[in-house]
Amino acid sequence: GSRVAHIAGVLGMKVLLNDPPKSRIEGAKGFCNLEEIQQKADFITLHVPLTFEGEDKTFHLLDDDFFERMEKPVRLINSSRGGILETDVLKRSIKSGKIKSLAIDVWENEPEIDKALLELVDISTPHIAGYSLQGKANATEMVVRSLADFFNLPLTSWNPDIPLSEEKININCQKTSARAVLKKIFDRVYPIRDDSGKLKQEPARFEQIRRDYPLRLENESYTVSFSGCSPEMQDVIKKLRFNITN
Repeated sequence: GSRVAHIAGVLGMKVLLNDPPKSRIEGAKGFCNLEEIQQKADFITLHVPLTFEGEDKTFHLLDDDFFERMEKPVRLINSSRGGILETDVLKRSIKSGKIKSLAIDVWENEPEIDKALLELVDISTPHIAGYSLQGKANATEMVVRSLADFFNLPLTSWNPDIPLSEEKININCQKTSARAVLKKIFDRVYPIRDDSGKLKQEPARFEQIRRDYPLRLENESYTVSFSGCSPEMQDVIKKLRFNITN
């Protein structure tokens, strides 16, 4: 969630953070409640664990009442856990116009996902948000370091070696909007609609698509070459963790 907040800030968005457990520890400054999100949010993205009881229960976190209270249609992204959102609530909220667009990587009852919801979703992926080479390497590093700490093994200088892509992304910014520049870059790094199309065409292959999914590289493995781009645009790309060259 913190990485998404950083990226949103780089892109010029005003970020509304809702994290009740964290705000109780750190204080309310910098956080907002759900009511403020309902009043102001254009996008909502979820990054929470799935919990079924207690003060911070997240199971079916956003219900019919939540979406009814939204002051404007929202673009919703869920890459946390499928049970955070109830399938029928999503379908009703899309049809009523409360959800303007929806991107889902995690589903209730996966791999047996709801086909009616799948048809309504704009971007649909089979639980592969963390399936990048960096994501796998980071998870491996956490396990290795935990084992090293437990067994008192010296491992202070070890880090997984992530390769750079041989592909250079060449961008000409002349007469091109910032949005179009970013779209061109990210379409090269990760054409997400290709994955979405595969799942929409063959939802019964959810597990197979996930199992056979090729690991992709993240931003820091790519180099972007600019032509006619402002220093401000180059700074944005650099802050998105790309390597840049002229």
